[in-house]
Amino acid sequence: MRSMPRKLTVYLAAPPGDGLRSAREHFHEYVKPVLVAAAMDWDVVEGRKEGDVRFKTAERIRRRRRRAGEGTPPDEDDAQHLLQLQREKTGTTEYDGVAGDLVIGRHTWKEYVKGLHEGWLGPADAPPSPETAANENAADKPPDASDQPSARDASIQGAARTATDDTGHPSTEASGEPGEPLASKPAEDEKKEEEKPKPRNPQPYIDPSDYQTAQLSSSTPETIGPVTAIRFPHILGFRNTPIRMYRFLTRRRLADDVGRQVAAAVLAASYRPYSTVTTTNEDSASSIGVSVPEQSQMLAFEEKSWWKTVREPRKEHEESVWLEDVKLDQRIASRMRVFELTDEDKDGAERMAEPKFVS
Repeated sequence: MRSMPRKLTVYLAAPPGDGLRSAREHFHEYVKPVLVAAAMDWDVVEGRKEGDVRFKTAERIRRRRRRAGEGTPPDEDDAQHLLQLQREKTGTTEYDGVAGDLVIGRHTWKEYVKGLHEGWLGPADAPPSPETAANENAADKPPDASDQPSARDASIQGAARTATDDTGHPSTEASGEPGEPLASKPAEDEKKEEEKPKPRNPQPYIDPSDYQTAQLSSSTPETIGPVTAIRFPHILGFRNTPIRMYRFLTRRRLADDVGRQVAAAVLAASYRPYSTVTTTNEDSASSIGVSVPEQSQMLAFEEKSWWKTVREPRKEHEESVWLEDVKLDQRIASRMRVFELTDEDKDGAERMAEPKFVS
């Protein structure tokens, strides 16, 4: 039996108001050097638009559940399924230990948490769309006499089909009585439906309001993660130039903080459950602290620097994960873990950072 090496999964998405390039540059500059120095293998999950990371995170979990026997069996022609079968034939197993995830930025963290809940609490197969459900109901419904066309309508439709112009070709207008509407144009209606924008990803399989009543998957592990949320300071706008200059001149502090978090994930020597933190309710006039889950406040300070367009109302086919609050279910939140450095690792890092003078 051969075992695959340990692999970290990196989640990154384009920040609000910007493209994916800035997120990639942040990864290559601050995260990748530590992974390369530690000879770590990693897999990257990218999102170009809002909701991409949410869908990919949930789909990875649903694929794992289908392999475990839930829902419909995996597609025989699926590349991931074929790869898994090949590994089973050669006796190659996955790494039996702590793997871990790295989530870069608050916006990605929100999608990651929602994807976890959707994957483990939602159905393993896609629910039927409203159009499919309506068609099924219409097919099951017995025919009604009122739905049948009358003799007069049938004669008008027959005249419209047989009407021809002077050249002998079918006419484009219906030859009904004066005042009758023209024949419908299904081609134009189909063209309008095609021009209607469609969502980039399927809608979530479960709504956050249904988390409490949803049944937890039997394949859910006792420990999810561990995971580390990596800082991703990102601000746009000409008026914010002084802030951007200050961050550029003090980026060594960001490198130290990100390097410390990535090192904790690489070493995987210690991890703990998420706890509760105290925060003030901004909607309330009083400044009384409220205890909330730690996951809901991870990197929350980054939202103040988001570009203003992120707070604009979304269109019908667009998601609004970044505007929503982090909704948690206790069954999932209690299983989540976070990496942390041990005291021995901290002391060793400080000793390595001490300047050494050679006489």
